[in-house]
Amino acid sequence: MMKWFPLLVSLLAWPSYAAGPFARASVDATDGIVPGQQLRVIVEVFAPDFFTAPPEFPLFDIPNALVTFSADRAQNMVQTIDGQQYSGIRKVYAVVPEQAGTITVPSIEIPLGWSMDGKPTKGNIATAPFSFDVDQGTGVFFAAKGLTIAQAFDRKPTALKVGDAVWCGRSRSRPSKRRG
Repeated sequence: MMKWFPLLVSLLAWPSYAAGPFARASVDATDGIVPGQQLRVIVEVFAPDFFTAPPEFPLFDIPNALVTFSADRAQNMVQTIDGQQYSGIRKVYAVVPEQAGTITVPSIEIPLGWSMDGKPTKGNIATAPFSFDVDQGTGVFFAAKGLTIAQAFDRKPTALKVGDAVWCGRSRSRPSKRRG
């Protein structure tokens, strides 16, 4: 015990440093994801006490997926972790997988500013990469918003006979008849 005493005293006397900023990322769905389904990837950035410069959320690439910023606005929050109060900002990305398989969200590096011992400090933090699976699904799926499908014929379909020619198109007007 005596030979460990100096080490124990030096560890107890070690200056304590304030916790630094950190980031985390997650996907809001994990089961039954199919190609073409829009997912929300949620990125949260935390800084001890307060931000001195807002996080600069970048766009990032994911193979076989489309990544854009969500229409959701960034959300401010406060969280206490191990007795330390953190300011946080949540940003949501819209991710649309283009095919089945495992999708890996890479580490996202985010520049920001925070207060350290009362002084503004700038630096970068990064999320940990994570993966989720996209199922092949059954049937045919496609993603659309406000979709309307219409079909029009130049005569009643019940009046058609084998060998009749029909016109169908996107317009509600019939094609012009040519004479001559």
